[in-house]
Parts: sequence; structure tokens; C-alpha cells
Amino acid sequence: MKLMARFQLRLVSAFALCSALSGAGASPGAHGPNGEHLDQASAPAAHGLARLPDGSVNVPKLAQRRMGLRTQLVPETEASATVQLPARIVADPNASGQLQSAHGGRIEAGPKGLPVAGQTVRQGELLAWVRHHAEPYAVAGQQGQRLELAAARELAEQRVRRLESLEGTVARKDIEAARIEAQSLAAREQRVSASLDAREPLRAPVTGVIARTDLKIGQIVESREVLLEVVDPSRLMVEASTPDVALGAKLVDASLLGVEGVSLKLLGSAMALRDGVLPLTFRMNAKTGATPLALGQSVTLVAALKDKRKGMVLPATAVVRSPSNETVVWIKAGFERYVPQPVRVQQLDANTVLVTEGLAADNRVLVQGAALVAQIR
Repeated sequence: MKLMARFQLRLVSAFALCSALSGAGASPGAHGPNGEHLDQASAPAAHGLARLPDGSVNVPKLAQRRMGLRTQLVPETEASATVQLPARIVADPNASGQLQSAHGGRIEAGPKGLPVAGQTVRQGELLAWVRHHAEPYAVAGQQGQRLELAAARELAEQRVRRLESLEGTVARKDIEAARIEAQSLAAREQRVSASLDAREPLRAPVTGVIARTDLKIGQIVESREVLLEVVDPSRLMVEASTPDVALGAKLVDASLLGVEGVSLKLLGSAMALRDGVLPLTFRMNAKTGATPLALGQSVTLVAALKDKRKGMVLPATAVVRSPSNETVVWIKAGFERYVPQPVRVQQLDANTVLVTEGLAADNRVLVQGAALVAQIR
């Protein structure tokens, strides 16, 4: 009887030890948002880096260190509700300008050649010339007028010389009148001659970078045609659009999705709809000077509202796509086991998201290396 009692005691102790060892591998994040167990005892055992039949992955400790995996408990908090708006990059009207020809003509190179896109220019710098051209009949008329003026000037100068030779017998006022008439005819002749060979200078309207140019030597351009555009890259703006006309009064902050180091300040919302939507204008301030954005580029603007929502704030890199294109995060369910958990997220800014559904307060979420874990097959 004693031997039997000792055998039963050892059996109970061994069973308790096994249960303790198996439970030690679970983490605080082993429960789902509704209390369900994520570390089921029926999960198949795996050795090495592998994806298990239930969708979870097994990552040995050595592989976790090599992949730089990091997890953390994410408490529930409040954050501003956000909306995503389509937007585009536009130029600041006070730091940009367009170059146009007033009358049209033929393009000629400036002292440094024709400008190219991306070239830095200073305000007032000569970039090119436009040599005016007129109809043949108009040119013939101007040439005839110049000849008439030249003949009239020659006669007036001869009369001045004749009157000056008779000074003393001719009134001085007649001599002054003849001299003024000769000077007037000479000035008119000079103006008509200059108009036959006139060139219009094209100068940079502002200091900045040439955003685009269509200039070519010998090109014929029309009047009011936009030849090039100069913009200051450090003073760009963002124009967003929304069908909600009251959205401008609800905004507290804004950022560009996927663009870091850029802050936005709302300048105002338009008072008239454009194509059924209301434009919102933001001034863009870059922390590092010029931004990696181009004029006219389409971007997504994340606008934070005054309303608050509850959820868990996570780095944007913690949220990945599953093979079925679901939005998921990876929860640590054991020493070497990670389970994908479908969630619903809301973008807060370029670097963080708010998980509004799918996580519990005791979940240990993989915040670094989630993209690597998602690629395990």
C-alpha cells in the first residue's frame, strides 16, 4: 500500500510539473479581445522557423534576435479621430511665378543658354530672349515709315544749319523750333528702327527652382503662352478637397501619409465649391528644408479632428497585411509562437495608427519586425 501511495504521489507531481512548464510559455497576450485563448493546447508543435497550419508562426529565440523582433503591451488610450483626404502639392502664389511673352516671337538663348528644369535661378536673372516677328506687310510699312522719317530728319537738319548760318538776321525762336523739330524726327526714326529688330527679355520672376520649361532655340511662341514656371521648393503648399463644408472648423492637426518630417498648418477653407468639393489649403513646413515632393504630386492628407476615439496606439509598421489581404497585427502567444490578429485601424499620422477593434489590453503586440514575420511560409 505504501509503494502504491508513493507511486501515485510521484505521478501527480510529474503531471503538475508538466502543466507548469507548458503554461510558462504563454504570455499575457495569449487572450483575444473577447477573452478567447490564442495559445490553444491543440496547436501543432514545430521546430525551427515555420508557419503552422492554424496560421500562426513559430520563430525560435535565435531567429527572433537576428530579426530584431520587439513586442510591447499596448494600453487603451484616447486619440483624435482622423479622416483621410485626397490632396495635391501646389505652389505658394507668393513664392512662385510663371514666365510669359507679351507679344510672341522666336526664342533665342540668353547669356547662359536656355534654362532647364531643376536649375536654380535668382529673381531678375535673364533667362532667354523673344525676338518679335511681324507680318511682311507690317514690316514693309515700318521700313517705309523709317525711310520717310530719315528723309524728313535730313531736311530738318539742313534747315537748322541754314538758319544757324543766318543767326542775327533770323529770330532765335525760329532756330530753336527748327532744332527741336530735327531732334523729334531723329527720335522717331530711332524708335521705328528699334521696333524692326526688337527683342523681349525673359527674366526670372522669383528666386527658386525651375519647375518646368518648354523653351527651345528657334521655337515660335504665342503671346500669353506659359513658357516656364519657377517655384521656391521650401515654400510649397498642400491643397486638399472634401465634400464636408464644415470640416475646416473641426480640424486640429494634419499630416501627409507616408511623408515624414513635414508639418502642416491650415490656412483656411474656400467659400465656394469646386467640382462639388471644398478646397482646403495648408502651408507645409519641412524640418530639413526642401521636401521630396513635386509640384502637382498627389498625396493623402491625414486630418485630425476635435472628436476623440478610444483604442490602442501602435507604430504603423506593426500593422501588416495577411495572405487574405486582411489588416492584422501579430500577438505573442508563447516563447516562440506568434498569432495573427485581425484588427481595424485608423491612421493618426505618418508613423502611428490607432487600433479601434481587435485588441485586448493584455495583448503583447509585435511592434518591430512584423513585416518579416508576415513573410514566413
